[in-house]
Amino acid sequence: MSEAALSLTMARQERAFRNRWAFLPGASGLMRDRLLQLTGTPFPSSIDDGQAFDWDVNDAWELPTSWAAKAAGVSATNLVKLVDRGLIPARMVSTAEGNKNFGTTRMISLDAINQFVAKVHSHAAPKVDADSSMGGLTPIIRLGIDDILARAIHDEIPLYFSNPPGLSSLVAPFRWSSLGRKRAYRPEDTLTIKEAQSTLGTGRYVIDRLLDLGHLTHANESLRTRKLITRVSARRFDKSFIAVEALAAQWAVNSTNLGEKLGTLGIKRVPGPSIEDGGVTIYRRSDLAGISAQDVRNITRYKAKTGRKWVVKAAGDASPRLRKLVSLCHAAGSPTEFARQSSISTGYVSSLMTGHKPFGDLAARNLEKRLGRPEGWLDR
Repeated sequence: MSEAALSLTMARQERAFRNRWAFLPGASGLMRDRLLQLTGTPFPSSIDDGQAFDWDVNDAWELPTSWAAKAAGVSATNLVKLVDRGLIPARMVSTAEGNKNFGTTRMISLDAINQFVAKVHSHAAPKVDADSSMGGLTPIIRLGIDDILARAIHDEIPLYFSNPPGLSSLVAPFRWSSLGRKRAYRPEDTLTIKEAQSTLGTGRYVIDRLLDLGHLTHANESLRTRKLITRVSARRFDKSFIAVEALAAQWAVNSTNLGEKLGTLGIKRVPGPSIEDGGVTIYRRSDLAGISAQDVRNITRYKAKTGRKWVVKAAGDASPRLRKLVSLCHAAGSPTEFARQSSISTGYVSSLMTGHKPFGDLAARNLEKRLGRPEGWLDR
């Protein structure tokens, strides 16, 4: 077959595919990539120049899920959802009958998908006709496509389309989707995560950890809709405890070293492996009675990371210069204080101690100059 004849053949077949599967935007493109593999029919090996071979597309086309999804212009996951919901038929075909080493393949007819999408479009209106009172429109492939379409074909939810036709062009009001209904659902006396963050003056991670630890309580209904917190549990926590971020904001001080400064005053955070390992810092309000922001501001020397050891490279691998650096940090009270006194970046000192930055000769000589020490002092 000449190149011109092959090109003409492909063009004709792509037109035939588009005509047959008008609602499957990716169907015509399948031919160029995998025509021979998908049909299982040999392509003509010879043809006269100027002639074209019309591929027979009258037979039913059943493709594996991934290729059928490509034809439909959606993900395989979304196509399987429609199949599992009973909206599109499919059949399982054994790859090797009776051989347990082989599994089965889900085969889906392009005709069946096209018919279903055509049916869906008959219940949809042009996107330009959408009423603004419907709110924001979102592609159905992001909204739980099976739920949306199952309701749309029974006219239970408005649906809109744009060109070219197909599943990926369909949109629906977000607030009508299952996700939109979940977000709108709100039992009495509950807080959203954002509201809990604002109420307790802390971040999302801490709220999630407090829920895991039982300091805050899920609303009973929230586990099957969205994460909501009972207002009474937030009030109970706020009455007895305070997160370090909220305390820092209340006192207008730096939250990064507030825990260390409170440790200097003998104030310990609420103990517990789950709390300490989880990066959550909370205090009992009763322990903070009599402590003021000025008391904290007056503290200039404190141990770093109260209750934790400094992270240092393994002792067996530590060089003399690294051991001397650790000694200098101990003498200053903390790596942070040593860095401040020496006008060095705290992050740089930490990187040297953990081995994340090489403590080579150049770094050692530069540090000795900073400290006003003779060359080689760190290695003695």
